[in-house]
Amino acid sequence: MNHANSPTLKRSLSLKYVVFFGLAFMAPTTLFSTYGVAVHGTNGMLSTAYIIALIVMFFTAYSYAQLVKAFPNAGAAYTFTQKSLSPHIGFLVGWTILLDYVFSPMISALLLGIAMNAYFPSIPMFIWIILFIITITIVNILGITVAAKFNTAILFLQFGTFALFIAFSIKGLLNGHGAGTLFSILPFMDSNSNMPDIMSMIPVLCFSFLGFDAVTTLSEETKNPRKSIPRAIYLITIIGGVLYIFGSYFLQLIWPDFQSFKNPESAYMEIALYIGGNFLTSYILAEGIMASFSSAVASGTSASRILYAMGAVIRHAYDFTKEQKREFFKNFLTHAASLGVTAVHDLFATESMEILNDYDLFKEFDDRGELTTRIHLWPALNGNLDHAKQLREKYQSDKLRVSGLKQFIDGVITARTAYLLEPYADLKESRGETSFPPETIKKWVMDADKEGFSIRFHAIGDGAIRLALDAYEEAQKVNGKRDSRHSIEHVEVIHPNDIPRFKELSVTASMQPDHLAMSERGVYTDRIGPEREKYVFSIHTLKKSGAKLAFGTDFPIDILNPLLQIYRAVTRIDSSGKTVWHPHEQITLAEALKAYTSGSAYGTFREQELGTLEVGKLADIAVLERNLFEGPVEEIPNTKVLLTIIDGKVVFDRKSQLIEK
Repeated sequence: MNHANSPTLKRSLSLKYVVFFGLAFMAPTTLFSTYGVAVHGTNGMLSTAYIIALIVMFFTAYSYAQLVKAFPNAGAAYTFTQKSLSPHIGFLVGWTILLDYVFSPMISALLLGIAMNAYFPSIPMFIWIILFIITITIVNILGITVAAKFNTAILFLQFGTFALFIAFSIKGLLNGHGAGTLFSILPFMDSNSNMPDIMSMIPVLCFSFLGFDAVTTLSEETKNPRKSIPRAIYLITIIGGVLYIFGSYFLQLIWPDFQSFKNPESAYMEIALYIGGNFLTSYILAEGIMASFSSAVASGTSASRILYAMGAVIRHAYDFTKEQKREFFKNFLTHAASLGVTAVHDLFATESMEILNDYDLFKEFDDRGELTTRIHLWPALNGNLDHAKQLREKYQSDKLRVSGLKQFIDGVITARTAYLLEPYADLKESRGETSFPPETIKKWVMDADKEGFSIRFHAIGDGAIRLALDAYEEAQKVNGKRDSRHSIEHVEVIHPNDIPRFKELSVTASMQPDHLAMSERGVYTDRIGPEREKYVFSIHTLKKSGAKLAFGTDFPIDILNPLLQIYRAVTRIDSSGKTVWHPHEQITLAEALKAYTSGSAYGTFREQELGTLEVGKLADIAVLERNLFEGPVEEIPNTKVLLTIIDGKVVFDRKSQLIEK
């Protein structure tokens, strides 16, 4: 499932950019703008206060890191609270954080407007604010990669501020200014200071470390988030703490008499003018303006990710009671039976849709003998094999069982999120990206294969298909060849060299023929170009090469009616409703029916009991109103089901339905 309408975030960020993002949000140079007030508040022991704040925040960082390992979602604290406490508390936490992320760039915009208006009084303040908002909006619209690079550039300007401040301070100290020495315990210990003074400022200083919390909102865009995000959290906290401690240390050494500032709120400018003259003060002002941009971009990015994770309207709409879910599921079973569907595969969709998962509800129906459609479960392939094995042990009945694991390798062609071997024809700088790093995917496959799991991958682009086949091949080499029956879902654009590999590796091509009509053909072809277009939905070519075929609907992306898929496989009528897309890839009606019945049964190791009408097999039967082999092929999608039987029991009878109506 999840063909074209399920939004996902691309995993494109490495650890480096995540760390830079968090530091940009933190804006380390706020040390300078808050220095005068903070050093007064700690009565001259600001460096000590920062050490304590670092220790305190490290414990908080550790907590965030552990929560990210458990819940690597874009929702950050919202997700953590929702999952560990309650959805309602999570909702409140989410909106509270969201307000913080929204107000932060608003304040930055206001301060920048005031500062720029002071320099250029002829230009109204609101003009600067509008320009600020437009800039950060454009950067965020361009995507997380652009935002990360934008913030990285500005972050290095902030590092430059620290380097200049410290360099000028060292120069001044060596020339006898300030304390006149590079080494002193003055910023850490003062006979006139006391611990209550220091502790009173710790909560305020802790706000300076905010930044590691923001990176948790990037969990769904970071490669290997369970490792990368916790590492980023620790690095951001430590780097920020070191900058604050050393920065405050030199500031106090170069200007020991913190009581002598004309205005504590602008103390850093007095120090800058003292040690670096107009050059340093001008640089700091310019950098401060740029820092407000990067912090605002980071805030905007985090706010959008929180909203994405909360999915306020959608998640509220999906927040069903148990009784509502029972009613919905009962209606689904009735609908499936009316279409002659006797078995389905419930494949892992996305992490954001987990709220709808309720395997125990299925089991409840199964235990009561009310499950009128066999359900084969395919939970997420994500490295958590202990959980997967628990599910496999728990759900293993004739009508409800875990059949394997499923994951996404890429997205879709029309959105340019499918992973290709070569760049898109209409976007030369992109060939899409994998949902997870290739090495992670291969390791997951190898480990799951070793534990006897069958695996299915959503793979649409030729790059994704090749990666899936490579992963299966490597698992065979390491674990030994077995009857694994791994599959690839969709198989839309394939490189010709990979077609014979399906048979060689005993991999099933699990396809949904109606997808070729769901995407507008012209747009699809524009994306991939004429050469790759030759190998689109190569159903007949795959079959001729000896590959096992299995058909499905991809419901709810497409409608549940199996006959529509069969019709599309036979006719290959495209989105125009009249043109045949690659006639040489048409297959016969018998071949299409076989792929939809015995082919699907084979994929779940149940071909000995399902998929064909034979003595000794389970009596799962759909009776149609006419013989599909007689009459126009155009009538196939509209053919009615008269009778549906599961385990010899009638679960749908059209005549009875008509009488009741």
